[in-house]
Amino acid sequence: MPLHRPVHFESMTVSATTGATAAGPASRGSGPGTAADGNPSANGASTTASLSSLSASNGPVQTTPAGVLKYGQTLRLLANSHYHPTSSEVEIGIGVYKKKGKHGILNAVPPLGDQQEHLFQEDEYRVLDPSGQHTEGSAVQFGHTLVLVNQDNLVWNNKTGGITGYVGPRARQTNGEMYVSFHPNPKLPQPKSLFIRYGDEIVIDVEDANRHVRTYNKRLTNFKKPTSSILGGYICCDGKGHDLLCAIMPPRLQIHKVFVRGKTLTSYQFGQPIDITSESATVEVQFTHDKKVLLSADKLNDMAASGRTKHFVPLADGGPGGVHLTLHVTTASSTRSPDATSAPASTSMLQQLTAKLRGAP
Repeated sequence: MPLHRPVHFESMTVSATTGATAAGPASRGSGPGTAADGNPSANGASTTASLSSLSASNGPVQTTPAGVLKYGQTLRLLANSHYHPTSSEVEIGIGVYKKKGKHGILNAVPPLGDQQEHLFQEDEYRVLDPSGQHTEGSAVQFGHTLVLVNQDNLVWNNKTGGITGYVGPRARQTNGEMYVSFHPNPKLPQPKSLFIRYGDEIVIDVEDANRHVRTYNKRLTNFKKPTSSILGGYICCDGKGHDLLCAIMPPRLQIHKVFVRGKTLTSYQFGQPIDITSESATVEVQFTHDKKVLLSADKLNDMAASGRTKHFVPLADGGPGGVHLTLHVTTASSTRSPDATSAPASTSMLQQLTAKLRGAP
């Protein structure tokens, strides 16, 4: 018997499969360029759990586990500023302070503060191999040399003109373009695999900057002067400040298209209902970054029959992240109007399901 099921998307969150949050701030007692004092922040940031078991004779296992970071994928880097740490969960990654001063635009760690917050842009980075030896889709390992290309097709560059040691976004193939490598947070238990996963906490080393001077090829740090007007500080590569501890997180996803009952919704907005009038109907939600979620009629029925209200639906391709759904089921008896007893029998099984996708990370 067909069921009328309005599915209501209100808001969205995409969480890493490891459940990671941002790295803790560096200890104020650390020396310049040294790591944090040890413990992750109270938001539960320890995410370097075992990625795969150890081989008894050959060291770390080389088989690729699910959920690893791959070349060609996009990530965000969440960091808890040493200069303005927060005990709550960090939700905004490092990015760009878009105030163009005499030294050009620079990279920064949020927050910037109320007066400058409108000038901050969170970056999302596509992971590429500058040598071309690793093809897109192959797994990224700790120590690999990488180039991170942001949404504006710019890369980190340490030749910022008149100011030394700072990092800013610049065009590719220019002097100062930085090639980097990821390494496990040295103050946490070391992972048992060489493969990097979303949720891992890392430090970032500069491998090369395409210039003769190698003074600035050091570990990335979080630094600001006492006179700086921004709260979170800048990203530097000359050792001053405190190690920049980052958590690797998936990109933010926006809804691109919704397919339901043979129709394509291209202008769907969160908060609009999606009606499913057939038990055989499925809902496919396509996101940016070529990600999607499939909700079959059987899946929706199983969710409703489980009696639970909260569900996690992974992305269809097995990639990092997924959708948190909250289902509210109302039986026909509680929604029937006073004269509903005269309604056709086909409406006696009316159910209303509301799927809530919680706020974006």
